[in-house]
Amino acid sequence: MVGLKKINLLFLYLATFVISSSLLMVEIVSTRVSKIAFGYNSQFIILSLAWVGIGIGGIIIFFRWEQIYMELNRNLLVFSLISISRIKK
Repeated sequence: MVGLKKINLLFLYLATFVISSSLLMVEIVSTRVSKIAFGYNSQFIILSLAWVGIGIGGIIIFFRWEQIYMELNRNLLVFSLISISRIKK
């Protein structure tokens, strides 16, 4: 990879696991809610479209990893400033 050390790779794998498991939990909850709201058959369509979206995001990250890694500090700064500005007092 782009100069990542062994500890950073472990952190990256751990973060990937946590994000993936949390997305899976969100998908399970959304299928249960959509089953109640929309009926039995539509929950599978919603789940399939969500997994396609997650897969497309993973493909984009895979092919643009170096560009994202180089701009990581700027992206994190922008995200943190937006998050801080959205906090209600």
